[in-house]
Amino acid sequence: MQRIAILIVAITASGCATSTDHRDSIGGSARLDVHSSRLESERLDSAPSALAGHALEAYWAQYMNRQIRDLQQCLAQKREQDEARVETAAEGIKLRIPNHTAFGTASDEIKPIFKDALDRLSEVLIRYPKTSLTIVGHTDGQGDSDYNQFLSQRRAKALSEYLRSKGIDSERLSYAGKGATEPVSENETAAGRMTNARIEILLKPRSITSGREI
Repeated sequence: MQRIAILIVAITASGCATSTDHRDSIGGSARLDVHSSRLESERLDSAPSALAGHALEAYWAQYMNRQIRDLQQCLAQKREQDEARVETAAEGIKLRIPNHTAFGTASDEIKPIFKDALDRLSEVLIRYPKTSLTIVGHTDGQGDSDYNQFLSQRRAKALSEYLRSKGIDSERLSYAGKGATEPVSENETAAGRMTNARIEILLKPRSITSGREI
């Protein structure tokens, strides 16, 4: 599946990307016609299941690349405010959302102001039923490790349940809490801790995932 991710980046770069950052390669330049995007996703979703080899890889690359573009568009405002990122990952697409954007301090209740973005996100995700969603909560390194683990899992579960309530098939959803065990920055500075305290949503082709909770 890593070849699929490589193809996703290649298609993106040749299409409309101007940034050199592969994690956010489409950037703010992606502006799609919603109607044509929906028709394209429906066409891809109805592709023959007998595809194999390079044809299958190309199919998935096109399917995931279309999804990246739609996610970039629906989260454009949050991205401009540095409140969400759409990144390519080894096996698909990763959405990264700072905890302070989605939740209050030490809370697993989704902020009302963030629900509008989640509603728009749900509309896009419903159009791509062949991808699974794994929601993973992370905290910074401050505080009790057991509590951080508990809080990160509760937050991941809250997002999973909210997306399910908006029409995402529960069979596509899984969630986990990692506490402070997987930092992406240092915990010695406020900026680093803010980066580490995050929710990640990993989208993968459903054929390579199974189960609801990891």
